[in-house]
Amino acid sequence: MSTIFARCFLILGALSGIATVYAGEAMRCGANLVVPGDTKYDVLRKCGEPDYVEIVSSVIERRTEEWYYDSGAASFPRVLTFEGYRLFSIKTVSRRLR
Repeated sequence: MSTIFARCFLILGALSGIATVYAGEAMRCGANLVVPGDTKYDVLRKCGEPDYVEIVSSVIERRTEEWYYDSGAASFPRVLTFEGYRLFSIKTVSRRLR
């Protein structure tokens, strides 16, 4: 009986950790949600063209790109990192004073 309880506890703990990571690494574009694992096509369809694209690595198999989206003064800019054609991570960056 205690083994079943321990397994359930571990599963619930793991699921709550996954939900936290998922919520922290998501970006809303209007009514759409972009998450790691989405393709470049998915992100373009949901969010439109990025404000800026930087190619970080040009290795053909694992080309890495950073796409920058700035939604205006009411929100922080986001940097989406793609490895190959899949979204790898989403980071929020602070605004710099000009």
